[in-house]
Amino acid sequence: MLKEPTLDTRSEEVQKLKEEIEQLKRKNDVLNNDMQSLQHEYLNVKVDNERLIKKQKVDKECIMGITQELTATKAELTRRAREWEATMHAER
Repeated sequence: MLKEPTLDTRSEEVQKLKEEIEQLKRKNDVLNNDMQSLQHEYLNVKVDNERLIKKQKVDKECIMGITQELTATKAELTRRAREWEATMHAER
C-alpha cells in the first residue's frame, strides 16, 4: 500500500521547491545581466563596424583621387621627357 505523504514530508518538499525557485531566479537574473551586457556589446560592435565601413569608403575615395593625380602626373612627365628628348635630338 502507498503511504500518504505526511505534513512534514510535504513541508520539506515545498521548502526544497522554494529553494530551487530562488536558485532559478538568481540564475535567471545572472543570465538577464549577461544578455544585457551582450546586447550593449553587440551595439558597440555594430557602431564600430559602421564607422569602419565609412572610413574605408573615404579611404578608398582618397586613394582613387591620389591614383588619378599620379596617373595624370606620370602622363605629364612622360610628355615632358619626350619633348626634352626631341629637343636634345634636334640640337645634335
